[in-house]
Amino acid sequence: MHVVNMHEAKTHLSRLVEAAANGEPFVIERAGKPVVKVVAVDAPAPGASRQLGFLAGRISVPSDFDRLGAGDVEALFEHFPVLLVEAFRDLHQVVEEAREQDFPEPSEVATRNAAGLLRQMFALSSRRYEIYPTPDGEVAIDAPDGHGQSVLVLCSSSGGVLCLVNMKAGHRRARYSSAANLPDGFVREALADLDRQDH
Repeated sequence: MHVVNMHEAKTHLSRLVEAAANGEPFVIERAGKPVVKVVAVDAPAPGASRQLGFLAGRISVPSDFDRLGAGDVEALFEHFPVLLVEAFRDLHQVVEEAREQDFPEPSEVATRNAAGLLRQMFALSSRRYEIYPTPDGEVAIDAPDGHGQSVLVLCSSSGGVLCLVNMKAGHRRARYSSAANLPDGFVREALADLDRQDH
């Protein structure tokens, strides 16, 4: 069950109430102790038994139901390199990670821009990318080389993008009001420099 502190409950009350109304109750805590449990009005009473088997004879479940579509899912990922799959897994967890760290949640615009840039950056430089939220509500795409050099792209919730390049030869940065034309020459050159440093 989802547990939120008092501040988070005040900040996200509409979203939390909507989730509770859809069958996802939550607990509000004060000073780390549970105070209130919020459930839908029509939720079953605690301890009430649920009727099992009410669809018996009306539906049939195939014996391989737990493997249905497995081939289709595998086919979707068979052409995706493992490093890219791992980066997208991190990207899909970035909002939850922001909540856990009490950071502002990155907007849908920030995560969508990060997804598009991640695909394109990986096409330019097939490497490990670290994806994480920032304290400013951004989604960070970090391409570290393991030796203190990196290309860091920050996708803001307003749609803007900041690219920071940290190389032994110096530091550079570029700010963009939109991700529409990225990656541009600056980002491409930064990733190429990083690749050259790796070899």
